[in-house]
Amino acid sequence: MIDSIPDNIKVSIEKLVYGGDGLARTDYGVILIPNTAPGDYVRISSIHKRKGVLKGRLVDIIRHSRYRALPFCEHFLEGCGGCQWQHIDYSEQIEIKRKIVEESINRIGKSSFTFPPLVFDPEFKSTRIRGMLHICHKSSEIGFYRLNTNDIVPIKECPLIFPSVNNVISILKENSFILEYADSVSFITNGEDIHLNIEGRINNKKRYLYEIYESLTQSKDLSVGLTCSEGGDDRLFVGVPYIEFSIDDFKYLVNGRTFFQGHITLNKKIIEIIRGLVDYRNNGLLLDLFCGVGFLSIPVASHFDRVIGIDIHEESLRLAKENTKRNKIKNMEFYRQDIISKACFLNLSSADVVIVDPPRRGCPKRLMEALIQLNPHQIIMVSCDPTTMARDIKVLIDNGYKMITGHGIDLFPQTFHIETIVSLSRV
Repeated sequence: MIDSIPDNIKVSIEKLVYGGDGLARTDYGVILIPNTAPGDYVRISSIHKRKGVLKGRLVDIIRHSRYRALPFCEHFLEGCGGCQWQHIDYSEQIEIKRKIVEESINRIGKSSFTFPPLVFDPEFKSTRIRGMLHICHKSSEIGFYRLNTNDIVPIKECPLIFPSVNNVISILKENSFILEYADSVSFITNGEDIHLNIEGRINNKKRYLYEIYESLTQSKDLSVGLTCSEGGDDRLFVGVPYIEFSIDDFKYLVNGRTFFQGHITLNKKIIEIIRGLVDYRNNGLLLDLFCGVGFLSIPVASHFDRVIGIDIHEESLRLAKENTKRNKIKNMEFYRQDIISKACFLNLSSADVVIVDPPRRGCPKRLMEALIQLNPHQIIMVSCDPTTMARDIKVLIDNGYKMITGHGIDLFPQTFHIETIVSLSRV
């Protein structure tokens, strides 16, 4: 009972868990405490139960962990939730994430697997190329959510995101009238061009969009495209409708409305990993589920007779078709379908290789059942949540698959988020 727990106790932090908190084992049960590091000995208070888990608030650090580091961003110290781990040495962050993935696979996936070290870029600053900024109407400020709240911490600039985005933030703050009618701004940049998607209850949207565009394009360093919703799936846009990425020999068109991996240097590594994992022995059908703009399947399409990409997002599919043209690929087809709820895969009876990159919540039971019925000899699963990935891996292992290899990529430095790619083969 929480009533029996003293208001103020001292605990040792054993490890960090997915979600970013430190874990302490006590006589009262496991307690999770944010802003801690493995090896900290701390005083905590305000212990409460949230979603069935005991949580505590850090009061002070009695003995510092050897893994502690000085945060490099003033906004982190103000409670910005864009990062969770700036107080931890970056090399230790990488090892913490490796352990989290390995433990998730072993504990949830019920599979004994030694996970290799994560791929990372030690020069992690100015590498984030996509994300979402939130707007506080009361103060006409723009920033990120405060940790574990919907309150907004205003930011001047973020050291992790690409300089062109910080340039946009500065311009938006200088023209605060722009922020009065928007709730959020999604951004993506290739370093030279930037595309923004604006969401909110906007009156006179066309005029509003042009006002923002004129403010942003006063900077000669920016090539800008803007979109905002007009109602339903309709969109207004001004400036460039998309921007282009060149990764290895492949070209991708994307915009602020579409999903694209968010690291300027490690996106290339994802492609290298996928190309190295895919089993080309049958040259048959490759099925790309949650395909987005075709980022994962375009680099390996030439090795298959037929490639089918499926997604629910119409704008992503439109750009995926354009991307096949840019890359001179003629054997790819794209279809719009809600595979989370229907999972019928266009009534296909089989597939040779499946790449699946589901949302954070992973694959629902219905989708996993349909995937198993396809009986592919290889399934490559890409995930940003190791716990839901491990759950889905267990389903596949229970149905005749074996986990062959895994890769972790630190696309989100200074956060608890982990990008993982695993390959499973039919036994």
